[in-house]
Amino acid sequence: MKYRLEATVSARVDILNRITTLFIQKGLPVESVNYKVIDDRLAKVELICSDADDIRMDRIINQADNMVDIAQVQYIKLDK
Repeated sequence: MKYRLEATVSARVDILNRITTLFIQKGLPVESVNYKVIDDRLAKVELICSDADDIRMDRIINQADNMVDIAQVQYIKLDK
């Protein structure tokens, strides 16, 4: 299953490393990463991940929600 993770984060590049580390810890391959600065304080991060399932994505979302620099995070299934 392929998923897209979308997060609104603090506009700091180190947050990108922290998010991708969550995927590495779960052994999930990241196909694509997009980082877009919205304003001086916020940025949008989008990651495309394959070979995942709802359980592992829920765990990643829960861990990301606990990070101080992440304002909002969600995932979307891209195919069935």
